[in-house]
Amino acid sequence: MLAVVALTAILGLMAIGPAVAGPSSRPVVLHGKVVAVADGDTVTVLVDRRQVRIRLHSVDCPEKKQPFGQKAKQFTSRLVFGKPVTVKVATTDKYGRTVGEVMFGDRSLNEELIKAGLAWWYRKYAPRAKMLAFFEEEARKARRGLWADPNPTAPWDFRHRAKPLRGNVRSRVFHAPGCAHYRCKSCTAIFKTVKAALRAGYRAHAACVSSPGKSR
Repeated sequence: MLAVVALTAILGLMAIGPAVAGPSSRPVVLHGKVVAVADGDTVTVLVDRRQVRIRLHSVDCPEKKQPFGQKAKQFTSRLVFGKPVTVKVATTDKYGRTVGEVMFGDRSLNEELIKAGLAWWYRKYAPRAKMLAFFEEEARKARRGLWADPNPTAPWDFRHRAKPLRGNVRSRVFHAPGCAHYRCKSCTAIFKTVKAALRAGYRAHAACVSSPGKSR
């Protein structure tokens, strides 16, 4: 009977998985070689003949169309492409990517990007990462990389702004990203700008489009 209970408990922990099994579970570590670099904060690591897409934990690089987006990718490629790395796995994101810290030798790719001014400390997902906060502040003071711009746009804000406006074909009201009804079933009309929505005969949702007369 005790053996059955023990086996049930083990199977239960296996079902939970390493990311949520609790503080007693062992951290997952992957070893492999970087075989692709998608952008500054996303790489592919070959682990035992299996390609694993890795999203760097706690950092966010500029998007490719932003200033320093390509430089961040080049920086990551120069440091780790074709080289052996160790990945300290933190979790899995909603896109199925493994999220973690990428180590090459005794250096952290996550930290090196922040130090070089080629990534932001991702406060939303790592509010207690004091070392990243320190490295970002140092890069900001030295005006390294993206911090040469006195008012750079954070990548999460850039992604938000890059989304189109959506118009409700029934009510003829259009919504901006962040609106409660942005993805309503009838919101199938897509507009790149406020002016385009207005020209099509739609009116702005008062609660989430603050300046309907201005270009977006």
